[in-house]
Amino acid sequence: MFHPEQEMVARTRDPGTPLLGGVFYYMKKNKLWFVMGGVLIVLLIVCASVFARVSRSTKATPLVSSQLPTTSITESAPVFNTHESTISLTAGTVQGSLPIQAGDTLYAAMLRAQKTGTLSFVGKEYPGLGYFVTTIGSLTEGSGKYLMYFVNGKDASVGISTYVPKNGDTIIWKLQ
Repeated sequence: MFHPEQEMVARTRDPGTPLLGGVFYYMKKNKLWFVMGGVLIVLLIVCASVFARVSRSTKATPLVSSQLPTTSITESAPVFNTHESTISLTAGTVQGSLPIQAGDTLYAAMLRAQKTGTLSFVGKEYPGLGYFVTTIGSLTEGSGKYLMYFVNGKDASVGISTYVPKNGDTIIWKLQ
């Protein structure tokens, strides 16, 4: 064990220099390392702040299973025949018809069908991108495969939050 005065001498380069003087002497000698360390600390703080802000802004409210209807479109009978305009929807083994109203997006038509208990789907809203379906009918994404929808046999060019279906469109959901 050192005597307190000896510890002070051990921490400084010059026994006559006070403790802080020795720290400043060390900083002058290793200036590049202190500058690089300071820059690294500032970058880490900025990155953490940006990450926290982005993660807060992209959180979506998940649908709770109790909010999901228990019935779904079945193959045996068309669900809707009371509206003039309809689209055909297939999602795995589930098939049926959905009514559409003028100006409806596919998402709006699917939400209306879900509220009436004729379609079951789950997804997530991404600000600026729209709604992405993760489960519909008998299909659930996973293992590197995602739900994609096709309109009249062709890849959809926009998301369901933007696509406005036309009377008679055939919508097919597939895992890809």
